[in-house]
Amino acid sequence: MHIIIQDHGDRCAIVATSVSSNTLFPLTITAAALRDGLRAILASPATKELACGPASLVRTAEGIDVTTSAGRFVIPYPHAFPLVLA
Repeated sequence: MHIIIQDHGDRCAIVATSVSSNTLFPLTITAAALRDGLRAILASPATKELACGPASLVRTAEGIDVTTSAGRFVIPYPHAFPLVLA
C-alpha cells in the first residue's frame, strides 16, 4: 500500500493505492495543516487526540485515525512517518 496527501489548495485528500484498489478520503483542511497535525501528534507520545480543524487525529495502537463527520481513515504508523517528511 502507498499513501499520499494530495494538495488541492484550501483542501486536501488522503489517497491510498494498492495493487487492487484506490481509496480517496477528502478533507476540508489544507495539506500543510494535516501534516502539521500529524507531526504534532507523532512528536508527543502523551497526546492521544488532536483537533485539526474539522478533522481530528486519534492515536491508536495501529496508527493515526483521521476522523471527520464523513468517516474515518487509518494511517498505519509505517506510512505516517513518510507523510510528515514529504
